[in-house]
Amino acid sequence: MKQSQLTRKCRWFLPWQDEKEENWLRGMANQGLHLVELNNFGQYFFRTGEPVDTVYRLDYQKYSKKEKDAYLQLFKDSGWEFVGSRSGWQYFCKPFSPREPEEIFTDTASKVDKYQRQ
Repeated sequence: MKQSQLTRKCRWFLPWQDEKEENWLRGMANQGLHLVELNNFGQYFFRTGEPVDTVYRLDYQKYSKKEKDAYLQLFKDSGWEFVGSRSGWQYFCKPFSPREPEEIFTDTASKVDKYQRQ
């Protein structure tokens, strides 16, 4: 997709503000701006479309090329779409459903591990 077809927004979040970033991305999707790409310069690229309540989740994970497929498949099997990565942060999304969990981590220990990996 050509970048000229995308809406670009610049925004910076600190590493511990992942929930704030997730909420901002969800708000953008509710306005019809859907994340399709991001880069290390605080730029987010959005495709314009119909407003959809989309849940975004971030995981901090560095992996080798060999581990990448298995890591991404785990999320895909749980209904999460991989959007992209930036500086070790992995971005996932899925449409909101009241019948499905909104979290990628189901226990506190896993969430703590995410922050320790930073």
